[in-house]
Amino acid sequence: MVIGTTGFSVLDLKRIETLANNNQVGIVYAPNITLGVNVLMILTKLASILLNNYDFQISEIHHRNKKDSPSGTAVKIAKEIESGLLYAGKDIPEAGISINSVRAGGVVGKHEVLIAGEDDRITISHESFSRKVFASGAIHAIKFIQNKAGFYEMRDVLDLSKVIEDLYINKNEHNSENLKDIVAVDKVNLH
Repeated sequence: MVIGTTGFSVLDLKRIETLANNNQVGIVYAPNITLGVNVLMILTKLASILLNNYDFQISEIHHRNKKDSPSGTAVKIAKEIESGLLYAGKDIPEAGISINSVRAGGVVGKHEVLIAGEDDRITISHESFSRKVFASGAIHAIKFIQNKAGFYEMRDVLDLSKVIEDLYINKNEHNSENLKDIVAVDKVNLH
């Protein structure tokens, strides 16, 4: 099962995880199923660990009819930043990570993370031009969860721990064979 909706409380997600584990059912949960925005989350968390003395600001824009504000994706990005800061031994700002939300026009979705230091700035951004990216992410999640039991997130679908292990522990910098099942977006035909 793949769940790509938002609005779940922490308790709701714990219940879903318990159901998956107790019933030996495979569930992938993601407030945003696109591969690109999940890479943004990984990069942002990494930045919050390595640049933990910088300020973080999230901006998101969606179509005028989107009900939740901030988006579930923006909330998840903020949680990833907070998790990285805690990992680095830093305190979370009392007000949390700032999120600016805009609802206008027919924008499918754009998320941007500003990472600002005293002397430089990094911006990590993802914009969906088409809803096809949601379908592509869902297909990857479905392929991943097939014949598995337990509760997973998109970081599991992207196999982040394997990528890190190959690149930094095993130093397999030129072994793209390991990625053939992970990053195959261009092989998914949605037409």
